[in-house]
Amino acid sequence: MPDTSVFTVLAFVISAASVVVLGAVAEPLRLVDRPDTELKTHGRTVPIVGGLAVFATLHLVMLGAGVFDSGFLWASLGLFLVGLYDDLRTLGPLLRLAASVAAGVALVLLVGFDDLIVGGLLVALVVVGVNAVNLLDGADGVAGSAGLVSALGLGILAAVRGIDPLPALILAGALGGFLLFNWPKARVFLGDGGAYTVGISLAYFVVVTSPSGAAVTAEWFAELIVAVGLLGLFAIDLIVTLLRRWFAKAPLFGGDRAHVYDQLAIRGWPATAVAAVVGLSQALIAGVILWASWALEPWGAASVTLGLMLSVVALLWIAGFVRSSPPTRARHRRTSVLTPSPDPTDL
Repeated sequence: MPDTSVFTVLAFVISAASVVVLGAVAEPLRLVDRPDTELKTHGRTVPIVGGLAVFATLHLVMLGAGVFDSGFLWASLGLFLVGLYDDLRTLGPLLRLAASVAAGVALVLLVGFDDLIVGGLLVALVVVGVNAVNLLDGADGVAGSAGLVSALGLGILAAVRGIDPLPALILAGALGGFLLFNWPKARVFLGDGGAYTVGISLAYFVVVTSPSGAAVTAEWFAELIVAVGLLGLFAIDLIVTLLRRWFAKAPLFGGDRAHVYDQLAIRGWPATAVAAVVGLSQALIAGVILWASWALEPWGAASVTLGLMLSVVALLWIAGFVRSSPPTRARHRRTSVLTPSPDPTDL
């Protein structure tokens, strides 16, 4: 097995260097996010090249490490290009949903999952993962820190189960390099292409962390629940968002500025504190789930995972984050929760 630490660090370095290089040419390529008066309240033009850096780094380092997966490359490339087009032109919610379904189906066919249950679950996870990451990618450092912890957690879980952890750890390294420039005050954004890349990658790694070649049994489902739990705040934010929009009678596939991280900012939390609490909360959730996976039988660990996720949703409900009315029904976009700056920030 290749030295995981070497390739994880290599992914970190390549990702960070790619952000710097791509940031220098972002403006002429129109790969920038410009502020508006509704959802893009970052107050300055910001390059959206983080996703390209993460995507390229992930597959390049996987190739160098000898864990390259051509099926995963082509499926994620298609979804990345859809996200990139979405960044530049804007797609409607049904087209984005169709793209994520198509990417999930392509991943199943290209990788060669021949079990209908496994294939169907992977498609569903891709759809959920893409939308969950995109929803959480709305404040500086939030999606990057949550994604980094999820990837690390999936890598650790894979190692514990005797599966190669390197692909997930490479993703963690790539997100770490991106996070250097996305931490408040962000100098680069992930972009929809990046959010879609992280979403499909996490979904794929969730499925392949189940023991290779194992039959679809009750134990397999328990192991899958544990792996899904490592998505943590991505899944929790998606649940809270859908509940909040349901109670507010707002479009489920619309956008708003009332996510948990938005509400924390409204309550006076600085951007650094918001990003830090997201990363630490994700780490705490992952730590509890990994402990349960190590200490308990599969269904015991799955029960702990489900109980933990539902408890966090309940706490957010009690704290008033679920019943808060969204201030706008426009499409969700990225933003900074810092005080807007009048000057552009360059890399």
